[in-house]
Amino acid sequence: MKGTDDTIDEGSDAIRLKTKGGKDPLTTRPKKNRTYLKDKANVVDVSFPESATVAETAEAGPRGQKRKAEEGNEVQQSSSKVSRFSKTVSSRALGKAGSEPQQVLDEEGFAPGTDNAEKARIQCARYALHILSNAGLRSHALVTLIDRDRIQLSYYDRSAIIVSQAIDLTNADDEIRFIAMLIGCHRLTLKQRGVLHQIIKDPYITDFSRFNTVSKDPKLLFSGLEMELQKNGVNITLILGTIVYRQRGLFGRDTCVIHATCTEWKDTKLVVKISWPSASRKSEKELLDIAIAKANEMAKPGETHWVLNHLPNILHEQDFKFDDAKSVQKLIAEMVNGGQYVGGRDGVYERRVLRITVLEELSPITSLRNDKHYAQVFVDILQCHKWLYDHPKILHRDISMANIMYRKDGEGNVFGVLIDFDLSSLIPIEEAKSLRRTGTPPYMAFDLLREEKDSGPHLYRHDLEALFYVMLMICCRHSIIKKVQPKGTSQLEEIPANLSEWFDRTMSWNILAKVKTSFFSDNEPLPVSRCFEGFRPCLDFIRRQFAAGIFERQKEPAAGSWKALEDVFNLDGRAPLVSEPQKPVQPFDDDTLGGHIDYGMFLTVMWIFKKTELVVRNRDRAPVAP
Repeated sequence: MKGTDDTIDEGSDAIRLKTKGGKDPLTTRPKKNRTYLKDKANVVDVSFPESATVAETAEAGPRGQKRKAEEGNEVQQSSSKVSRFSKTVSSRALGKAGSEPQQVLDEEGFAPGTDNAEKARIQCARYALHILSNAGLRSHALVTLIDRDRIQLSYYDRSAIIVSQAIDLTNADDEIRFIAMLIGCHRLTLKQRGVLHQIIKDPYITDFSRFNTVSKDPKLLFSGLEMELQKNGVNITLILGTIVYRQRGLFGRDTCVIHATCTEWKDTKLVVKISWPSASRKSEKELLDIAIAKANEMAKPGETHWVLNHLPNILHEQDFKFDDAKSVQKLIAEMVNGGQYVGGRDGVYERRVLRITVLEELSPITSLRNDKHYAQVFVDILQCHKWLYDHPKILHRDISMANIMYRKDGEGNVFGVLIDFDLSSLIPIEEAKSLRRTGTPPYMAFDLLREEKDSGPHLYRHDLEALFYVMLMICCRHSIIKKVQPKGTSQLEEIPANLSEWFDRTMSWNILAKVKTSFFSDNEPLPVSRCFEGFRPCLDFIRRQFAAGIFERQKEPAAGSWKALEDVFNLDGRAPLVSEPQKPVQPFDDDTLGGHIDYGMFLTVMWIFKKTELVVRNRDRAPVAP
């Protein structure tokens, strides 16, 4: 970007933290026509010496993004700072920066009409994203924006963006402040710079040529590196391999899953999950320990409860809390949560932890080649999810394609496994004080995507809706590759044109909610792939049930869509759950969308696939608990 004297973020639209004297730090000034400094606006990373060009940013919506990770920085003082949190970086800006170019962009890659300050914010966000996602294990990033004779320092972690006041090098007092900033940055330790060298040995800080080599294949970023953890007071070392999955994003959990080996579990194939969940939530292992204890309690003597085949096997979990006195994140949290703000606006910083989890490796659902196996996995997830809700009282809250996997037993039987309980909650749900909704937008229920301040709690049927979307995306956006692919890799090829707008990251969550509700009322046939045609009756029926519930909630007449159930699925009275036509409930039962969406309906239409019975273990038809 060229220097234009208007790229500095003045903070006029930001949540601004008052100075120690209680004043507004906003100090906008008129442009000056300077030519004595280099006519460039430069972005300098003071946290990691790289010149990244990756044009990707966090997925954003009007509520912010899908949850990912946080922490802060201690370089900044609370006396003269402008605070900019995740929600102040507009969804328009981050969405356009992170989406595939479906519109005409200018020569710098920005949408027409984007002002220079917005361009600078996006460019800085791109650098920060690259540092946090492609530069080893990082807790935060510092980026400096230079425009002519003004300098501005920005701090990024997975909960907030904090921007300093601009330093004017033509001002004598600011020159002193600039020198102090340089000295402070020079004195930062690796941890204060965001480099977590004590956890993963980071060769990139001494051998940058290695990064240049690895950057050609991001999956190799951690390959061969050592991770140091502690178990029962004893150090254990894991050797990391290739990256299996990375959910890149500037805010939220920033989950990364990596192959690994360890002598502690030498006979088990391992993966390591690195994530930054909210510190206020129960950990995945805590929730699964509750579920496993309940399963063991319910199991018959000498037998293993069936649900254990459908849960992940966590071997070790360790949290790094960043709560010591000199912690960057602790200082940021104290400054943000305890500060006074201009105009009565509040700043909220969500504390997060770095959580490292060692798990038994599972297989992704996309590596299956048999449509009946897909059907069994879907039914398994439905049953496991219901059992978790009814007995240990756990609601998953983040069902997506990436969170459904499978394992096989010695006889080759396929068992669907529900993974990633980072966003799960015990019932009744006590929401974390977060700025963001939970879930993955393409799979989130339309109710949860609405912009209204209170779109209601996360219900059991919202997870059923997410499961339906997973089935829909597999069957309509994918087909099985004719040639068998290497074991463990995806056997599906994507059909990106189908339902493509659901994955458009320039679209606000509110618009996506409207797209989804319109989908249910649309009479257009589903674009089911030929290899998944056996799912069409099930998908069509569930779609009609949602449409009926939506119409009924809007006080419109609902069609009696249960009447043809036996004919459509050739049940011949053999269904494990006999469902009667649902009559309108007064007042409207929102938990089941007027009686149209519940476990019984889903199981009844899913347990037979292409006239073949699937394995059903959970036949409990009891109403879902409130």
